[in-house]
Amino acid sequence: MTAPRSVEAQLLHRPPGAAAGEIVRRLGAMQAQDVPSALLAFRARSATLTAADVEAAWQTREIVRTWGPRGTLHFVHADDLPWIQALIGSPASTLRRLAEEGVTGDDLLALVTAALEGQGPLTKAELEERLAGRARGQGVVHLVALAARHGLAVLGPLRAGKPTYVHAADWLGAPVAAEPDRERALRELALRYRRAHHPSTPEDLAAWSGLPLGEARTAWR
Repeated sequence: MTAPRSVEAQLLHRPPGAAAGEIVRRLGAMQAQDVPSALLAFRARSATLTAADVEAAWQTREIVRTWGPRGTLHFVHADDLPWIQALIGSPASTLRRLAEEGVTGDDLLALVTAALEGQGPLTKAELEERLAGRARGQGVVHLVALAARHGLAVLGPLRAGKPTYVHAADWLGAPVAAEPDRERALRELALRYRRAHHPSTPEDLAAWSGLPLGEARTAWR
């Protein structure tokens, strides 16, 4: 019996041999706020993929955990980072969250990138220590998110179950350079979304991506 098209679009018919990078590229980006749940989502889309396979793709930088659609954490294929980076929005909301955490100043981007650069993946506690009192708790995470919005930081692998944060150049060899042609990025987003979500509408794309509805409709066209 043939699987419904919507099931096949999401790879939920679990095709054997589907690799972690292939799955992420097919979906455009995979929700990864919670890593154990993300590992289950991979397993639901391949009859042969193991958690170790996903970890290997992460360690070899084929897939990257970073802020993506809706400003939430996703796994993204390394090759897709430029067009994702072009669409994740301005840092205004992150700066607002930082202010709510009492983290202010004109040097915040320089502060966090200097703390990360050359250090390899750091836990929140380690990064907080390097920030020398300028940010604590969630303020540290929002600082990394600010750097990520400028293509300067991503998340490293878990360490003892805790997230780590790393300078993009240290992890990927260079900062993430956003696709300069926004129309091209929007077109790629719509192609990936429509391939992975059937049936769907521009309104669905706007809700999934966090883009304004007008831009979602432009991407759809």
